[in-house]
Amino acid sequence: MTKTIISTLFAATLISQSAFAHDECSINLQGHLYMTPQVIKITNKDGDKLAFQQNDTVLLNGKSIELNDTQRQLAHDYFVGIQALVPQGAAIAEEAIALAEIGVTKAFIAISGDDSEIPEKMSDAFADLRKEIHQTFYQGDAFHFNGRLDGDDGVMSTWEEKLSNNIEDLVQQSVGSLMMALGSQMLFGDGDMSDFEKRMENFEADLESSVEKRADVIEAKAEQLCLAAVDLDDIEKQLQQSLTAFHGLNMIETTLSPSRM
Repeated sequence: MTKTIISTLFAATLISQSAFAHDECSINLQGHLYMTPQVIKITNKDGDKLAFQQNDTVLLNGKSIELNDTQRQLAHDYFVGIQALVPQGAAIAEEAIALAEIGVTKAFIAISGDDSEIPEKMSDAFADLRKEIHQTFYQGDAFHFNGRLDGDDGVMSTWEEKLSNNIEDLVQQSVGSLMMALGSQMLFGDGDMSDFEKRMENFEADLESSVEKRADVIEAKAEQLCLAAVDLDDIEKQLQQSLTAFHGLNMIETTLSPSRM
């Protein structure tokens, strides 16, 4: 019985998190980025401040950089690409979080019942996570990021740990509801737990069919986003090689598996 319950929660979490998994392409942001529709400001690894502007001009520490036609086109493509990448990434993240909330909350309802306070607490935990993510990335109408997105020291690892801890705490809190459900089944089912186990197994199957399709759609969007980031990473490298002023520009890091090259 315990194995069935754990399996149900594990399935809900695993299916929901699949939208974040990218074996063939991965993207990471690092450094300090500030973006409005008119300008993209990046503090590079050397501490210099680059400003890519809507009119295809670039400033280094407040002074305009003289660009040839090739460099200006690269700066234009970089500006347009970042402006598209950021809102798309934010939208995909919101979809993935919403899907994770659906999967995990459904699992808790199936286990602890509609009258339990656990699903509501789970919803509050996801609301807190969404708020923290918004505060990390936005200052008013401007996009802002300072740090590292992925990796052991990245903000994603911090969010994943917090969410995992919340789920673990709620599992502990739901033990009472689980015991009541099990006791009721034993009392009115003449000790036969097969119906309860069957219901949990059916729920797991229903969860897979209803959530997994949406997770696949989100994963496909994220894959396309990552491939677009690969192109921007290449533009960064071209800018680095074209002019000394861009040598420290390395905001985007991508990894593409050999099968996709």
